[in-house]
Amino acid sequence: MHEPNEILNEILSDKPAETHNQNPTDYPADSTPTAENILLAAVELKASLDDFRKTVLNALEQKRVRNHIREPVWLNSREAQQMLKICSKTLYRYRQQNLIGFRVIHKNYLYRYSEIVSFIENKSNCL
Repeated sequence: MHEPNEILNEILSDKPAETHNQNPTDYPADSTPTAENILLAAVELKASLDDFRKTVLNALEQKRVRNHIREPVWLNSREAQQMLKICSKTLYRYRQQNLIGFRVIHKNYLYRYSEIVSFIENKSNCL
């Protein structure tokens, strides 16, 4: 079995990937995968992918902290719409219903990043 770093290096290299030119009939009869073996492999793959996801997220968080990358304090309407995945009319309705806080500066609506995040969290908890 290949180590994850070996696989990553192989993917990132310019050399062609290893291919296996064997037909399924070339395998011995006793090596045919069973449903149990396939299920175990799927469970192991899911666990490996979960570990990989956690590793990537931790690395990104460490990079963010190391580089002092902060989240924006204020979002304009377009950014708020993208973050909330809504259209301008829905954002207008949220403002009218006081569901999200905002400020108006020179006819521009601005939204606190932290309020948008908490709105998303509250909305997901209600579902």
